[in-house]
Amino acid sequence: ANQPDVVPDYDLTPFGADDAGVSRRHALIATDRQPPVIVDLGSSNGTFINGQRLVPDQPHVLHDGDEVRLGRLVMRVSF
Repeated sequence: ANQPDVVPDYDLTPFGADDAGVSRRHALIATDRQPPVIVDLGSSNGTFINGQRLVPDQPHVLHDGDEVRLGRLVMRVSF
């Protein structure tokens, strides 16, 4: 069975994750679901979608073009 990806299971260090306040277990991105979802795992600096902070442990559907912010690290969703 596919396991969802836990950010930073991906190494975000080259993108400044440590300095940007990305927690060791910050968010879960379930790309095995359609549509894909992101869940904040109770991170200290928060997960934001298009500027809105996610409620921890509540799945949020990701859309093409969404801006995802983990702490101060900003990414754009593209699929």
